[in-house]
Amino acid sequence: MSIDENLVFEFSPVAKNGIREFSISADGVEESFHSVEDLIKVNPKLSKWKFNAFRQRTPDNYHSIRYGKYSIAYDDVYFNYSISNNELGIELNIRNYDGTGDMQNAIYILLDGLLGEYDVVKNIDWIEWKKLDEKKKLHRLIELRGLIDSRKTKNK
Repeated sequence: MSIDENLVFEFSPVAKNGIREFSISADGVEESFHSVEDLIKVNPKLSKWKFNAFRQRTPDNYHSIRYGKYSIAYDDVYFNYSISNNELGIELNIRNYDGTGDMQNAIYILLDGLLGEYDVVKNIDWIEWKKLDEKKKLHRLIELRGLIDSRKTKNK
C-alpha cells in the first residue's frame, strides 16, 4: 500500500529523557502536507516516542549538516530579502555554491533545521540561489529565524 511517494521519515537519537522522535516529512512538497497531517492524526501512543509532523526547527544557533558530498553550516549561507504584496522572497548567498540540485537539497534541509519544514514552505514565497560574494552586505542565515517569526506574529 502506498501512502504518498513524497513522504520521508527521520528518527532522532534517544534524548536524555529517554524519548526518541519520529518525524514524518513531506520533503518540502506542499501538496503532500495533508498526507503528513493525516498520518500524525493516527499515530500510535507510545510512552518513549514523540511523533512530529514535518522536519522540526532545531534550537541551536549553529548547525551544520552533511548531505552526500556536501558539508554546509549556517555560517556558509547569508541572505537578503524583499517583501512585496506581503510575500517574502529571499536571496540565498552560499559559500562555494555550485548550482546543483544536491546542494540545494542540502540547504533546504539546513533551512528546515533553522525554521522548521512547515515555515520554510508556508512563509517563504520564493528563493533565489547565488554564489556568496564576501564583499556584499548580507544578513547571517540565523537572522532569518527572527524575520520569519516576526512576520508570523504580525500576520496573525
